[in-house]
Amino acid sequence: MKFAYLKYGDLVGPFSRYSPGGVVPDGGPESYLHQFLAVTEGHKRLIISICDTPGSVQGHGAKGWNMRRNLVLPGTPGRYLGAAALWLRALPRLVAFRPDVIVVVAPNYLLSLALAVKAMTGCRVVFSCHSQLWARTGLLGDLLRKLKFRNILRTDSAICHGPYLQGQLLEMGYPRQALVEFNAGHSYLLQRKDGRGLPDSVKDLERFFLYVGRVEREKGALDLLEAFAGISGAEGTSLVYAGEGGAMAELGQRARSGRAAGRVRLLGWIDYAALGGLLEKALAVVVPSWDSCPEGRCKAVSEAHALGIPVIAPDTGFFAYGVRHGEDGLLYEPNSVPGMRAAMEAILGDEELAGRLRRGAAEVGQGYLVPEAIFADALGQVFFSASQEKGSA
Repeated sequence: MKFAYLKYGDLVGPFSRYSPGGVVPDGGPESYLHQFLAVTEGHKRLIISICDTPGSVQGHGAKGWNMRRNLVLPGTPGRYLGAAALWLRALPRLVAFRPDVIVVVAPNYLLSLALAVKAMTGCRVVFSCHSQLWARTGLLGDLLRKLKFRNILRTDSAICHGPYLQGQLLEMGYPRQALVEFNAGHSYLLQRKDGRGLPDSVKDLERFFLYVGRVEREKGALDLLEAFAGISGAEGTSLVYAGEGGAMAELGQRARSGRAAGRVRLLGWIDYAALGGLLEKALAVVVPSWDSCPEGRCKAVSEAHALGIPVIAPDTGFFAYGVRHGEDGLLYEPNSVPGMRAAMEAILGDEELAGRLRRGAAEVGQGYLVPEAIFADALGQVFFSASQEKGSA
C-alpha cells in the first residue's frame, strides 16, 4: 500500500532523526511523524509539510518536501493566495503518487487538498485531530467553521487526541464508528521524577510557578511574565520557563530588565529525563494560552495532574474541560493578565487552597498513568481497516 502524510512544521530535521526500530520521541509533531513512519514501515510513503524553510527528504522508502506557502501579497489576501499556490504545486505530486491512504493533520486547505486527491484517485482520507475544532467567533468565524465541518465530515476516518476532541467531533455529527481516539498516558513521568537531570539553575529554587511548552506570544508566554511581575507577596518565588519558541528573545529581554528581574529562569528545552522532577517541584503549572490559540489536549495540563500539580489556565476550550476550578486548578477569564495574576496570588496566599488543589490534581492524575494508547495504535487500527477494504475490492 501507499501512504501520504500532510502536516505543518519542519520535515527535514525530524525525518533525519528517525531510525527504524529506534526510540520514538515522547510527544509532539516529531513523535507523530516517527509513529507514522514506524506503522507504515515497508510501504511507500510521501510526506508534504508546510514550512517556511524549503527542503526535501528521501529514505526508508519515503520521500517528502517542506513546501513554503508563498505570500504573494501581505496580510489575509496574501495568505489565501499563497495557500492556493501551494495547493496547485502539491496536487500533481499527490495524484502522481496515487496513495491508498492520506493522513492529514489540519482541517483547512490541506484537508481540501486531500479530499481533491480522493475525488481523483479514490483513496481514503484520514483526519488526525490534535487541536480544538472551533475557536473563532463572529461572522467570518461561523463561515470558516461550517466549511471546516463540511470537509471533516467528508473524510473516511478520524483520529482524535483525547475525549475532549472526540466530543467535538461527535457534536458536529461525525459517525462514531469511523472515529478512533488515542489518549496517551504519562507513565514515563514516574521513572523521571527523582530530580536527575534537573538544570543547576533551578536546584536551589524553593517555590516557583512553571511554564512548559513552546514559548510563543499566542501561547501567553509574555502575558505570564507580566502577570508574575505584578504579584504581591511573591518574595522568594520564581517563575521558570521550560521550552523554546519564537517569543524567546523578547521574553529574555523583558525578563532581564523588568520588575521580575532576577526571579525568572529560562531553561530552554529540557531533556524529558528532567521533566518529572521539575514538575514535582512546582507550585503550579501555568498555561496562559490566548482563546484564539486552539488547544485540543494540552499536554502540560495532563502532565502536571499526573504528578499532582495544580494547573492555572483560561476558562475556555479544552481548559474548561480539563481543569476543575477549585478542585485541581484555577481558571481565569481568557486573555486576562489580572485574572492570571489573581490565580497565582491565591495559591501563594492560601495554603489550605494550595493543598486542596494538589490533592485534587493527584486524584485526577491517576487516570493519566494508565497503559498508553498512542497515535501509532490509532493509525494501525485505521490502516488495518483500509487494507481489508482494499483486499476485498
